[in-house]
Amino acid sequence: MYKYQSDPLYQAHVLTLKEIEDANRRARKLRSLAFVNAVQNLFETREKPFAKTPKNIQMPLPSSKGFA
Repeated sequence: MYKYQSDPLYQAHVLTLKEIEDANRRARKLRSLAFVNAVQNLFETREKPFAKTPKNIQMPLPSSKGFA
């Protein structure tokens, strides 16, 4: 059966209050940066003009047969 104490990613040592506050501050900073980046990407994709591919454009031929 799985036990979290035997998990290699589980931190077995006790964190100090300063370490917890530092980790919380770093996590808040990362979340705010991720939010700002997501908003910037959202607005950049809306502002970027994208060229639509032209559909069957009729070009006049040099001969007198009309359009192709």
